[in-house]
Amino acid sequence: MGRYKLLNSLFSGKLETFAANKTPCSIIYAEEDNRQKHTLGIITDFFQKNNKDFLRMDNGLEIKLETILDVNGSTAIDFDNYTVNAFIIK
Repeated sequence: MGRYKLLNSLFSGKLETFAANKTPCSIIYAEEDNRQKHTLGIITDFFQKNNKDFLRMDNGLEIKLETILDVNGSTAIDFDNYTVNAFIIK
């Protein structure tokens, strides 16, 4: 994993723990077109691009953290200091 440090929150702490333990993750996130996407894999890195926090999966997929809706059955809005981007999911 890289040296990038996420802002301290329960949500980012959980993601960092999954990454450190190489825990397989089932992630549901929202695309720019408001459609839900799903991926499976291991989180390998965290980084910032255009002042936004991202994670990288072992399959090369990069996901903006603010678009994550669910990780391993835990919804992102259940965590302190984390807000999901204002997507309308249909």
